[in-house]
Amino acid sequence: FNGVILPGSFNPLHEGHKSLLLKAQELTGKIAAYEMSVTNVDKPDIEEKVMTKRLNQFHESDIVLVTNTALFSQKSDLFPGSTFVIGYDTAVRLLEPKYYNNDSALMYKSMGQIIKNNCKFLVAGRFYKSQFMGLSSIDIPSGFSDMVTEIPESEFAIDISSTEIRKRSG
Repeated sequence: FNGVILPGSFNPLHEGHKSLLLKAQELTGKIAAYEMSVTNVDKPDIEEKVMTKRLNQFHESDIVLVTNTALFSQKSDLFPGSTFVIGYDTAVRLLEPKYYNNDSALMYKSMGQIIKNNCKFLVAGRFYKSQFMGLSSIDIPSGFSDMVTEIPESEFAIDISSTEIRKRSG
């Protein structure tokens, strides 16, 4: 698959996800897909029963890629030439040393792998403490700015969170 990919755990899938993927498809002109990984750097692995339940949320016409790739460098190996659609919070984590054993050299190596695979990131802003935070709020290391593009707030600013949906329904 070589297109625009929205990775997530989709717990639950909501209108924000759907609208974001449609906007990314519109902006890039690429085929759009969701990607759900069994593994995640911040969460426990998704059990088969849970994965099946989450997959049942999607419409039969949706493209859903199921992987076992927790890291974007791994995702880029599977889907070279793709554009990953991520939110502000994920963009921040992408550059956090803790995800690279607190080793900035590993972070640069991982980002280099993504560049080598000709992958890019399309970043959607989020409201954080009543303020809209976008790509301009993140310190992008030299050499990586060409691989990230912001979806302007005027184009997409839906503030829906799966966590908040779970809290309200729980």
